[in-house]
Amino acid sequence: MPKQRRVRVKVCLVGESGVGKTSLIRRFIHDQFDERYIPTPSTLVSKVDLLFPHNHDSEITLEMDLWDITGQSAFRKFLSDSYFHHARSIVAVCDVSRSKTLHQLEEWINAGRDIAGKVQTHTLANKVDLPSNVVINDPKLKQIANQFGAPYYFVSARTGENVDFAFQTIAETILKEILSELDEKEGVMRKEWEILDAIAKRGKLGASKEYFFTHMRGIGFDTLKSYIERLEEKGFLRVSWTDASNFIAFATDAGLERAQMGPELIEDEYLDMVV
Repeated sequence: MPKQRRVRVKVCLVGESGVGKTSLIRRFIHDQFDERYIPTPSTLVSKVDLLFPHNHDSEITLEMDLWDITGQSAFRKFLSDSYFHHARSIVAVCDVSRSKTLHQLEEWINAGRDIAGKVQTHTLANKVDLPSNVVINDPKLKQIANQFGAPYYFVSARTGENVDFAFQTIAETILKEILSELDEKEGVMRKEWEILDAIAKRGKLGASKEYFFTHMRGIGFDTLKSYIERLEEKGFLRVSWTDASNFIAFATDAGLERAQMGPELIEDEYLDMVV
């Protein structure tokens, strides 16, 4: 049976009122469309789970929290940090029949990035089911999207055209970014565990700088010191410095437990934290 992992991410949908953010979310999650227009009062959060295979022996369930943020222009000035805090992606939505909604996307994206940082951004141009009303074409959308390195998609909440493809692609891009971050951290996590495990195995004898230079070749003092200090800050080590360059380190109870976890379980824990 494949190993199961779960990752939870926050995705914020922004754009002017009436562009169809709520309808796009409803189409994607429930495959439904409501002709009625009911303005979003402040923000609505919808949840969806998407399953992705990972390597040959595991699967990852991506838990997406889709934040539907009201498009009232006056509200943009009073956006709370909480709306965008910890967001993994901003999805900017415009209405292909209203040029103004495209021009406003820059302000919406910048407002979100001011809080969330330079996170992934995607652009959806909604209502392509009304071809006679289209005023936003590919070159116009591309010009705005390219400013933020944002992939863009023409979609229709009414018919469902491209909606699943757009959201699935957004999810895959987010997960790819998370796994890339994990790969970058993997070497650091394994070395940290290797040092902690070596100290834990020394028991009451502890491990000195000389011990590491003898048994762990290729590691410099500054690098070793940074690992030791980080492990001490986390409560995994108790370190006695005899002078500026000599120490002896002992594993705490928390450190002994951590060492027994092994690097694979620590990676799983990081995957839970990275989002």
